[in-house]
Amino acid sequence: MRWPTFCLFAFVMLALQVGLRTLLREPFGFDAGEPQLLLILGVFIGLSAPERVIPWAWLLLGLLVDLTQPLTIHMAVEETRITLIGPAGLGYLLGGYAVWQMRPLVFRDSSLSIGFVAFLAGILVQLAIVAMFSFRGLGWPWLSGETIADFSPADELVRRFLELIYTAVVAVPIGYLLIRMRPLWGFQGPKGGRYR
Repeated sequence: MRWPTFCLFAFVMLALQVGLRTLLREPFGFDAGEPQLLLILGVFIGLSAPERVIPWAWLLLGLLVDLTQPLTIHMAVEETRITLIGPAGLGYLLGGYAVWQMRPLVFRDSSLSIGFVAFLAGILVQLAIVAMFSFRGLGWPWLSGETIADFSPADELVRRFLELIYTAVVAVPIGYLLIRMRPLWGFQGPKGGRYR
């Protein structure tokens, strides 16, 4: 895999995800969340890249998600917004492992596979993130911290599930484009040769 290509695509997906956040949030008249474009990119990499690259790419994508989603926490005197590094990074690492395990079971050249795998891997990613946010206020020494404002695990799971459905639908056309641009990445083909 060519890392400069990864950086370029990650930057473009991140810019689209953050820049179009308001536009992508309410296309149906209600807040269905936003599609997770970095998750789609991660699934494409997980289905195409060499096995040794997948965890690093997914960890970097997860850290980008952490950096772009600040949280509001309750402090003793006031509420403040912070960036919490780790939950999405670890969640994405788990998702990357799941994609790596699903590789032999799906057609790698199908955009429908990218949508399907994005939904399944996204479930693991979002469960891990919500679990880490839920454990944050329990007082365990290694996960201690201030509570997150207006955080309800059930509400978060419902919202994130709707986001995953939206992501799976959006993943089909984006996956098609990514598959067509596969030669730019320098991935090895099934027989050891490069994709054309």
